Amino acid sequence: EAGTVLHGVISINNVVISGDPLSFPYSLQLTIQANNFSVTENSETASLNGAMTLSQSTGDGVSFTNSISGTSMALSETGGSATLSAFQLSSTENGSAYTLDMNATVSSSEIGGAVTIVTDATFQGVEPNDPFTGQATITGANNSNVTLIAMDEVNVRLLVDENGDGATDTTIDTTWAR
Repeated sequence: EAGTVLHGVISINNVVISGDPLSFPYSLQLTIQANNFSVTENSETASLNGAMTLSQSTGDGVSFTNSISGTSMALSETGGSATLSAFQLSSTENGSAYTLDMNATVSSSEIGGAVTIVTDATFQGVEPNDPFTGQATITGANNSNVTLIAMDEVNVRLLVDENGDGATDTTIDTTWAR
């Protein structure tokens, strides 16, 4: 786009492909590295630094195993910044059925600190719906946390420990859409 300035480097390396991704079976893995990569448009600048490894495999073109992992990926833009660190996102797909597991630390100027996300029980669902089972805990300052429990594909329960003492202070039953 006219007026857009790109700076820095984004590289794809450590590419390993076994089989043919246009047929089955196959597996692939690659690393994406961003080194002082920035985009400036209308005096707004966003910068990206870090690396992540992506992988995917399938034996039949129906069931897929996917992962994204890395030690750090940092985004800064006018007015804020965020860093994803020690991250691992794993998923499987089998037709429309899926699973999802995520562990990461997110630090951000928007939230004024960092939170750690740990999947306690793998999320499972059937597309296009939200997960019908699974549990994750998000822990912030002073060990305060929220545990998110999938009750079904519509409802989710939030167990809030405001002071980090290990006891639930508030239970919120809500929907995924809220």
